[in-house]
Amino acid sequence: MEQTVKTEGIKEERICQGDIFKDVEFIEYATEKSGTVEISKIIFPFVIVLSQDCDLQQDFNARKCAHNVMFARNKPKSDLKQGTAYFYKENEKWFFCLLPNGNGGKDAFYIEVRANENQRDLEEISNTYATAGKKNDEAKKQLLEIVTSNYDNKNNQDKYLISVIVTPLYNIEHVRLGEHLSGIDLKMSPISKSKNAASDALLQNQKPRYHYLKFANKEPIPDSVIDFKHYFSINVGILLSMKEKNYCIRRVSALYRERLSQRFANFLSRIGLPE
Repeated sequence: MEQTVKTEGIKEERICQGDIFKDVEFIEYATEKSGTVEISKIIFPFVIVLSQDCDLQQDFNARKCAHNVMFARNKPKSDLKQGTAYFYKENEKWFFCLLPNGNGGKDAFYIEVRANENQRDLEEISNTYATAGKKNDEAKKQLLEIVTSNYDNKNNQDKYLISVIVTPLYNIEHVRLGEHLSGIDLKMSPISKSKNAASDALLQNQKPRYHYLKFANKEPIPDSVIDFKHYFSINVGILLSMKEKNYCIRRVSALYRERLSQRFANFLSRIGLPE
């Protein structure tokens, strides 16, 4: 039986595994001759992000903190910019302060930090040093993300990604006919349809090269097929910019994207044998 893929709205500003983007450009090549530059590009109606979510999370945290972490001479006041992290020095000790968004600084969160702290130490400290006896879990979570990976962020971009892996979503009806790349004059092998969906290898994801995604009727995406031989990468900054401009329309839910990621990895790691 075909299973409808569950999707969710876009809640996070970062790029996530399973994000579906629309109208994505793929640059085939760029050449220059006699002062004229020729650029060939393909625009895919839909692509889905395949990069591992933990890598995407770490990249986002690193980039965000590179812009939002500031250093202050004295203890920050509550009227400073909300949602910003501050390091400040007092009595020869460094402290970290997070001013959460939207609360006027009432729940400002402070802890002492040292350059050699590891995550375990920070977790213990954060449980001890919450001001006014408040347990601000969101502040502690952001603290761990910021301090552990970005204490020396200006000199270390170890968590940055160069690009994000995506793969096109092809309309299944076009795939059946082998015409899903006809726009660039490529004819693919057609895939026959079984009379019974239960015995259809494509619909049941029994073809290692392909992955079928059936979307609910209300979704703005047709039932689609992924060809694991077709994937490319996009610059992180470009994809973030597209997300800000609402080109990211849906996100495949965790269970379904994990299955997709597993099948993609299995296909790429197969051992090639001579024919």
